[in-house]
Amino acid sequence: MEIKNSGLNEILETLSQFKSSIKKLEDQGVDVSALKNELNRISLKIDHYRNECSEEILPKIRKEISTDCLFLRKKIIDSLKTQIEDIIQNEIHKS
Repeated sequence: MEIKNSGLNEILETLSQFKSSIKKLEDQGVDVSALKNELNRISLKIDHYRNECSEEILPKIRKEISTDCLFLRKKIIDSLKTQIEDIIQNEIHKS
């Protein structure tokens, strides 16, 4: 069964943005393996639901995946914060 739902489409767009953010962090030398694993886990969950769910449980699925996305967003933000703090510390030590 194919899920045709704007809520899921929004989640897929969010995951695409997360993927881009993770790639940018990786390009800057940040260890993003945990972030990639989490993104893959969410993507696999979406694929599983897309193939095996019924319309009745779509709201529950969206809520569960949205919650997962919130936690991934926090992890990405924490990684960015840590990277910024590291840059500041390196600049302070150079002075």
